[in-house]
Amino acid sequence: MTEEATSKANPNQKKGQVAEYDEAWKKALNKFFGSCIELFFPELAARIDWSKELIFLDKELQKIVRDAQTPKKHVDKLVQIHYQDGTEDWVLLHLEVQSQRDDDFAQRMFTYYYRILDAYNRTVTSVAILADPNPDWRVDHYEAKMATSTLRFDFTTKKLLDYDLSELQNSSNPFAIIAEAHLKAQETRKKPEQGYRNLLRIAKNLMMRGLSQEEVLELLHLVEWLFTLPNELELKYKQEIDEFQKENKMSYVSIFEREGIKQGIEQGLQQGIQQGLQQGLQQGEAALVLRQLNRKVGELDEEVATIISGLPTNQIEELGDALLDFEEREDLDNWLSSNVSSDDETGDEEVQKC
Repeated sequence: MTEEATSKANPNQKKGQVAEYDEAWKKALNKFFGSCIELFFPELAARIDWSKELIFLDKELQKIVRDAQTPKKHVDKLVQIHYQDGTEDWVLLHLEVQSQRDDDFAQRMFTYYYRILDAYNRTVTSVAILADPNPDWRVDHYEAKMATSTLRFDFTTKKLLDYDLSELQNSSNPFAIIAEAHLKAQETRKKPEQGYRNLLRIAKNLMMRGLSQEEVLELLHLVEWLFTLPNELELKYKQEIDEFQKENKMSYVSIFEREGIKQGIEQGLQQGIQQGLQQGLQQGEAALVLRQLNRKVGELDEEVATIISGLPTNQIEELGDALLDFEEREDLDNWLSSNVSSDDETGDEEVQKC
């Protein structure tokens, strides 16, 4: 398929839903990059030396392509990897997840390839996952023909729709859960009741897989992010999950719990003024982040909890994103030291005590 043969984007596709898909994939790739490559590109995965550190070069990628006229409707990952045979000191892997049809997709893959090659003078492996809902949209190369010359750039793509759902459900690969959830969320985008049942089934199966608590929490967060449910079904889902955990004597906490935020909003509304609404939202988000932190890095002392509760809403949201990468208490302390200034009410001294 040439670049000219690509189809127009689906005008009925909800931009908000696409954004939700993309954001979930970004976070999934950051946490489960190796599992993603093993699931979709097993031959490439077999060549990679996984004992060596993966280096994500997201900022470098943005610098390289910032002048390219490409709208941000996709997910890009530039990762430094090493091969087992030692033929390269390092290579750059450009990974793209495409969640909707894009007329300029093939050209953009080529543009990123030559810009990365030019900037780093290193071999670049370009692969893509086509996660859109159209089974007929297939693209694996860019081609340009001039009067006396022809240019063709081939890259490897995998179509998510080609994967068998039963195989994904039975796979031991953690990323198969993300793939299944994406397909089901996409399939039931306009069928909330069916989406609710799919989400509930996937979440219950996830909690019964015998994974670590950290893996379950991360995957639950990502799976839930993919599904957009009305408020009443979100609440019903939470209640079902809570009951399921009690019956099976589990201690997992669904990060999908937006109840704390909702309670904060209700509190603000009862105060009858905008300030109350904002305060209620801040309190609800702070309570949710504190609960996540307690399970992620251990029980927080009252002093640190007070500092976090006093952060403005935008910083609480930033902390909520950052904590997904925390592995120990020191990660939280470092984040607070870097992000809570002396101008805050808590002051430098309190942050130092963290």
